[in-house]
Amino acid sequence: MVETPTKPGWPMAGKLAEAQRAPDEKRMKQIAAFIGTFDATFPNSIILAVDDASGDDDVAAPWKIEVGPKGLATLSIPEGARQASVVDGQHRLFAFDFVKEPPDRFDLLCAIFFGLPEPVQAFVFATINTNQKPVRRGLAMNLYGYNVDDQSRNEWSPEKLAVFMARRLNFEKDSPLHQRVKIEAEGAPTAEALPGAKRAIPMAAVVDAALGLLTRNPKRDRDQLKARTLFRVKRSDLEAQDGAALRGWYLEERDADTYALLKAYFQVVEEKLWSGERALLTRAVDIRALGDFLADIARPHAGRKQSEVVSAVVETSTKVFAKARAISFDDPFFEATYRGRRRVENVLRLVSGEKILDQVPPDDRPHYERLVRAK
Repeated sequence: MVETPTKPGWPMAGKLAEAQRAPDEKRMKQIAAFIGTFDATFPNSIILAVDDASGDDDVAAPWKIEVGPKGLATLSIPEGARQASVVDGQHRLFAFDFVKEPPDRFDLLCAIFFGLPEPVQAFVFATINTNQKPVRRGLAMNLYGYNVDDQSRNEWSPEKLAVFMARRLNFEKDSPLHQRVKIEAEGAPTAEALPGAKRAIPMAAVVDAALGLLTRNPKRDRDQLKARTLFRVKRSDLEAQDGAALRGWYLEERDADTYALLKAYFQVVEEKLWSGERALLTRAVDIRALGDFLADIARPHAGRKQSEVVSAVVETSTKVFAKARAISFDDPFFEATYRGRRRVENVLRLVSGEKILDQVPPDDRPHYERLVRAK
């Protein structure tokens, strides 16, 4: 157990500091919000380096390692001892300065190297930060779908609810996404690609389409739901004026209504865009753009009854997608980036009759006019 620091006094490792990332306050505040949750933990070790001089310094008390019975060793760090350098993990360590209500104790796993030369410290830092392999977002998102029965529904984060609905859309036989979503889990059934598409629909894209209806800041909501408080935080305690199209439905636990809307909307997508010899808008970026457009057309009706919202969304999307089949969505203008996602959404909005040309970048306007006029 390591006491949480009150000041970021431990330096980054010697000359290695010039090669490390500069401390990012925004990143540390994000980690601090996580530290404030009731089940926070850091499974990876913070790597520290202690110079040989820490054992010979006449001024600072040395760190001591004593080997006991059965080969078990005990590390002792007396008060006033020479401080170690942080080779890796400085953001996790210094994030405690930004925790509003720091925990009294917090277990930190540390790997401590004695007499590690600075060039080797640099090698360790470089090896750690160049060989890490990010977990695919689809696999990470899939983890939110497990153990749904172990938690009250009023404590489900937007991510957990979105994953639950995405999985249900994939497994329900009468769903337009039935067995078309790629579930990144061992033993999951093989997903089928849409007509003319190269691959199945990524689960992360479907999750994002649902998530955009519920929240504009899923990480904030997740951390608040797990905050260390006297009483468990529920959905109704979260920020109401979030800006998401169906934020009120999420806070009021109208999950069945949200799912019904998603299912009805993708039914129209399947009939108007994915049927025929070649399906349109099947890339991950396209699925996310379709989710954005759903939020656009649902937002004005969010205060109405579920049946009325579904009816309005189905009516609008049916008309828009029928016209959109004439759009050349394979045009290079619709690149597979976030900007391309916005462009797909904007074209759908233009086809629906929205006057938004003055809101798009000037350089993009000729392309919108060309594509929509050619429909």
